[in-house]
Amino acid sequence: MSTELKPCPMCANHAAYVRHAAGIKGTMGYDSWHGISCKSCGVSIGTSDRRFREKEEVAAAWNVRAAAQIGLDREGEGKE
Repeated sequence: MSTELKPCPMCANHAAYVRHAAGIKGTMGYDSWHGISCKSCGVSIGTSDRRFREKEEVAAAWNVRAAAQIGLDREGEGKE
């Protein structure tokens, strides 16, 4: 189950999950992680730093960041 992503905090367009991997699957050097990237302007989170192992983790980080940038509180309502 994927968490719904808020619009991009920079351009307000749609964002998408991105799955990254390095190394050869099944070997000791293999690593995979999740990121989110805006489909329009390319702003992203977690695409190169390997800190998000689960989709829910990166979605939570994106949605908090997006809400802060566009003036919304955590419940999605405008700040006064």
